[in-house]
Amino acid sequence: MKEIVSFCGLRLIQLHGDESPQYCAQFPMSTLIKAVSHCAEEEVQRLENYPVKAILVDAHEPGRYGGQGRTQTGPWH
Repeated sequence: MKEIVSFCGLRLIQLHGDESPQYCAQFPMSTLIKAVSHCAEEEVQRLENYPVKAILVDAHEPGRYGGQGRTQTGPWH
């Protein structure tokens, strides 16, 4: 991942997987956006451990990462 970021000259990285806070810590905080979907309240509290510039909350679709371009209404947790 670091090689790709360097080679492409990326200024922002958006991660949509199961990356841990430790994995995210290897990148500069100012360049990292962590995407999550459908978090329970205890999971939301754990997001404070992520050294990232921003948290992106995607709509939830069971079994898939990302919001799939759909709008979700109501509470997200």
